[in-house]
Amino acid sequence: MGISPQEISLYRHCDCHDAEQRPLGDDCPRLATDEGHSTWAYEVEPLGANGSLEIRRGVGYPSAQDAWRALEGLLAPKQNSGAEASEVSIGAHLVEWFERKEAVLRPATAASYTAVIHKDLVPAFGVMRISDLRSRHIMDWAESQLARGRGPCAVQRVVSTLRTALFDAVRHGLVFSNVARDVNVPRPVRRSVYWTPQQAATFRRHNAHHNADQLRYLFEVLDETHLPYREVLALHWADLHLADKRLYVRWALTSRNSAQPYLVRARRNWIGLSEGGVAALQRQRSLLPSNAPLEGLVFPADDGAPLRPEWVLQQFRKRSAEAQLPRISLNDISCVTSLGADDCDEGSAK
Repeated sequence: MGISPQEISLYRHCDCHDAEQRPLGDDCPRLATDEGHSTWAYEVEPLGANGSLEIRRGVGYPSAQDAWRALEGLLAPKQNSGAEASEVSIGAHLVEWFERKEAVLRPATAASYTAVIHKDLVPAFGVMRISDLRSRHIMDWAESQLARGRGPCAVQRVVSTLRTALFDAVRHGLVFSNVARDVNVPRPVRRSVYWTPQQAATFRRHNAHHNADQLRYLFEVLDETHLPYREVLALHWADLHLADKRLYVRWALTSRNSAQPYLVRARRNWIGLSEGGVAALQRQRSLLPSNAPLEGLVFPADDGAPLRPEWVLQQFRKRSAEAQLPRISLNDISCVTSLGADDCDEGSAK
């Protein structure tokens, strides 16, 4: 239901002021003689959630009928599953909002929204009436999460999801403004760390000596192609054109909020391969039985299923620590061209 007014008024409005710059209001002499001098306005005094009066006005309407239609829109009943708009809980709105959007969301986005709603927003705000939510509630929650050591990006993702849901609430008349609109979580300045050519060679030698598995060649392909590791994990043998020294990126692998990894559409682009990249992929192919068809994923698990991206990242960090190398992002791994092909090949062969 819409707001419950205590008093409603429709009146003519002008911007005239007296000598002391005070609004003349109804005392303007031109209102009685010049109908084109003013516009129409309304004023309504609804009871707020705490019982106080909250005056709301609308001005600039060309006729009394236009002002009244605007006022009717403000006072019109708005249903939400049989509950009054002011009584709708944040949890109920979040669930209904997601159900409406789910069909048009990408799988990864839908999974992210589901996790944020059920793990963060509903526990924190679910039972609160949506009309009672204030920006300070959101800021208090965000500050408490940061104080517990949660990452700013994760906290900002939750706030952004709530902000999007509240914009929908405004459109449906459940609230008059989006209280999450101006809530921002400070983000740290990211300082990227990269390995030197010598450190990149050390990592390759460590993998060759201590981890003679397919991840060794996966990391070499990442070195040579500079592709995001989720795109390399999604490569299929049909995507490789080694004779032409190129590959086609179609998919990326993700497992966000899912028990099993799954493919999502990637940028769909041809990527050129260096000699080192071709050699690494050929070494990966040599792990297959000689009569095995080249089909499926290039870097699968032992049972043929996709490798879980989080596990690959954990292995990269584990092996970097074993080699006593600085921690870097897996997407920042690179075999710098100044290292020289011989050094890279030597590190791969040992």
